Amino acid sequence: MRASILVLGVLAAVTFGPVPTNARAPVTLTDAEIAHVAVTANAIDVELAKLAETPADNAVSASLRPAADPVHRALIDLHGTTFDLAYVEREAAYHRAVLDALDQVLIPQMRSSELRALLERVRPVIAAHLECAQRLDQGSDAHR
Repeated sequence: MRASILVLGVLAAVTFGPVPTNARAPVTLTDAEIAHVAVTANAIDVELAKLAETPADNAVSASLRPAADPVHRALIDLHGTTFDLAYVEREAAYHRAVLDALDQVLIPQMRSSELRALLERVRPVIAAHLECAQRLDQGSDAHR
């Protein structure tokens, strides 16, 4: 399937200002090229959205990545069943910790009613992920 980039050129002109004249000519693209345009457009949108971020950095959020690094290092060299067992165990522990943080710190301290509602809507999803991880972890006990 081939498509014209003319519409994308018009959108780009509206969003980012004038497009050079030579870029306005219709171009025929392959599916792979169209997919790349979509990925590039999404990346640009994400980059621009980062300019509008409002969350405030803090000691707790800054500690998340360093705390995850040892887990990443422990899992990266594992393969097959050994990886599966370690990963499922980590997933159960991680989701348990996230639920604890939501229940004990994040939701109780949230002042914004909109953000509180969002956290309260996300909580059952995280709980469902925990249940899945626990079922997998219990099923994997036979493989240990």
